[in-house]
Amino acid sequence: MLTVSENLLNALEETGVRYLHWKGNCHYLDGFNGKGDIDLLVHRDDSEKMRALLRGLHFINPKTQSFLQNDHIEDWLGFDKKYGVMIHLHLYYEIVFGSHFLNEYTFLPYEQCFAQAVTAEDSLCRQQNPAIEYALLLCRVAEGAIKDSKKIEGNRQYLIHRIEEEPFLATMRQCGLTGEDAQALFATTQDEECDVDDVREILTLLYEKNTSFAGLKILRRKAVYAIRKRRRVGSVGFFTKKRLRNGGYMIAFIGQDGAGKTRVTSDMAGWLRQKLEARRFYLGSGEGYYSLQRDLLKTLPKSGLFKLLRGILALSDQLHIAKRCVKQLKRAQVYAVQGGVALFDRYPQTQFPGLCDGAKIRENLLPKAENGLIRAITLRYAKREEKALKKAVRIQPDLVIKLMLTTEESLRRKPREKPENVQKKHEIVKELAFPKSRVVVVDVMKEYGAETVEIKNIIWKKLH
Repeated sequence: MLTVSENLLNALEETGVRYLHWKGNCHYLDGFNGKGDIDLLVHRDDSEKMRALLRGLHFINPKTQSFLQNDHIEDWLGFDKKYGVMIHLHLYYEIVFGSHFLNEYTFLPYEQCFAQAVTAEDSLCRQQNPAIEYALLLCRVAEGAIKDSKKIEGNRQYLIHRIEEEPFLATMRQCGLTGEDAQALFATTQDEECDVDDVREILTLLYEKNTSFAGLKILRRKAVYAIRKRRRVGSVGFFTKKRLRNGGYMIAFIGQDGAGKTRVTSDMAGWLRQKLEARRFYLGSGEGYYSLQRDLLKTLPKSGLFKLLRGILALSDQLHIAKRCVKQLKRAQVYAVQGGVALFDRYPQTQFPGLCDGAKIRENLLPKAENGLIRAITLRYAKREEKALKKAVRIQPDLVIKLMLTTEESLRRKPREKPENVQKKHEIVKELAFPKSRVVVVDVMKEYGAETVEIKNIIWKKLH
């Protein structure tokens, strides 16, 4: 079990918070190991104590998507520092189930769940009594809250092997059923398959509908989800994942050639997207960049007649890169303000022209201008590029992670680069300043798994 999960269970034991893992106990350890969700029922009277406990353990409470919100459920995320793994805690104050988009039913035996809870054999975790969990499983099947037959049968087989008749009947009577009804529920444990048709009326005594016009609300929420999912790629204002409550963050990854900026940025975005709104923004001119000017340059011949046109297209393409940076940064800023985590592969700068995402026209293209007219055109484009980059750098990231490696290793990874350029870029990356940002240096000479765990720890510290 992850250390963060052990700390959670120990804290629950020490503080006396009334809780239990209320469903899916056949694989409850998966959630505590970061491979699924942890479904904890916490007594409504202990809600504030539980929230204080989680904050003390550096859990974060993201904002749930509007189409999944429920007054009785909260989402909390924890982080294991050793392995760089997130755990997702679904905190329930009532046992609710039903449609994924609404959870429109409430399980009635509430106090009985806490009174009859048992302790897991292989941990400190308090769990739902198998008899109550079995009855609850039948209720969820009856209302279609679980539709996967393999999942139903797996949970059912786990529970019926832990149920004895007399304790089951006694527990069901405490839950409000008559002896005859309890006996009828127990008889279903002998069936070959999970069939609730014969006991459906009995099960309705154990739960009730907690909302009106449920069907219409479910349709509305499904429609909202479908629209947002479809528009998510093109619009930073539509979200399908959980968001940070007090606004998100902008995190930039910079480094010299061979530092692995693209790989790290993509992996961190994928890791965060498992549970939170996170998006990668590419600000370079390589992979993921497109311009019409560049396409035309590939098709036009290099003869003298087209030399001027090719030069103007090259200038226009370089200016397009700078303007695109401004546009991307503004979109990312809106995204972060609304609770998303924006991750930047590269970041523009104005401190060192000609290299490392700095202005390139004046430094690299102006010296090649052959006559007055071409030089005047080039100079005009240079000023426009510099103006755009000045706008871009006014938007500063919250966190800058510098991926550093030796020049020798950089040349080994990128052997086509010139040694003098690699050395110069190495010095530039070290000296780049971000006055309004927190800057952290990460040595990427280590094994990649250890590198990503270190970066995840840095990011999590910023998030909470």
